Amino acid sequence: MRILIVGKHTESIEITRSCLCAENYVIDVIHEYKQGLYLAENFTYNLIILSYTTTKQPINFCSQLRDDNSHTPVIILTKDCQSLETARVLDYGADDCIQYPFNCNEFLARIRALLRRPYKIESEILTASDLTLDMKRCIVQRKRKEIYLTRKEFLLLEYLMRNKSEVQSRDDIMESVWDTKINPFSNTLESHIHSLRKKIESKNGTKLIITVPGRGYKIQESFNQR
Repeated sequence: MRILIVGKHTESIEITRSCLCAENYVIDVIHEYKQGLYLAENFTYNLIILSYTTTKQPINFCSQLRDDNSHTPVIILTKDCQSLETARVLDYGADDCIQYPFNCNEFLARIRALLRRPYKIESEILTASDLTLDMKRCIVQRKRKEIYLTRKEFLLLEYLMRNKSEVQSRDDIMESVWDTKINPFSNTLESHIHSLRKKIESKNGTKLIITVPGRGYKIQESFNQR
């Protein structure tokens, strides 16, 4: 995995670089936004980290990157994720905000979760058998009957459907659908899977959410269970 870090030379940049290098990521550090944008536009990176300052450079960087149809994930590194200026950077195309000083383990978990997301939504409507999930309208239907889901159930189903037929581990699902503050030993995932099954699966119909013992869960269209 190759990561580009863009921002003025500061202690936070060095800590970020060291944290990532310890996990064997390949890191390029550029202190000028113009040079960083050139690299982002002409070379392949799995992730870009922008150190936020009081200037408009991060906004211009994200705006130009998205105008060039780049879907590379962008993280903003800042002292204040709640500021209006940070919100503007997110509006212009950044994917996440991490506030420093940060816990290195949490920082790495957030990065792993972001890297697992699809760079580009290929379709606004996901399907599995006769189940459809409409991203734009936030509607789930099976056999044309609308199903009410909570926000977390919707996100969980979306994640499984985007990775259809691929087994997703418990840790991967937890990091992608829930934030890193949740207790990893809780039964939150299991209870949501149970609730989701009750809502989207009929007693005598095709079972969609499959448990793979010792590995995790997946959506599988062709699996039938009587």
